[in-house]
Amino acid sequence: MGRVDLAKALDAEVARWSLRSYAEVAKLDLDFPQYYTGSIEGQEYNAEALRLEKNNDYIRIVISVYAGGISSFISPNRHIVYHRDGTVNT
Repeated sequence: MGRVDLAKALDAEVARWSLRSYAEVAKLDLDFPQYYTGSIEGQEYNAEALRLEKNNDYIRIVISVYAGGISSFISPNRHIVYHRDGTVNT
């Protein structure tokens, strides 16, 4: 197996999470990191989602991906903001 392209993995995770609505994300238990495994181009990676902020207007989460080694300590991440009006900012 080759090395996972973490930038592509992060883009894929952000695209997947961006399809969710404010209401869907509000129902998820993201007060503590939620860990899961994903794959891209036949390569597996680990990901986590965590809610950073929640109020009446928006929810902000962070998505991180890593594949072991040093990437577990310095993992690329991106914030997603879900607004109550339906807009999503990445």
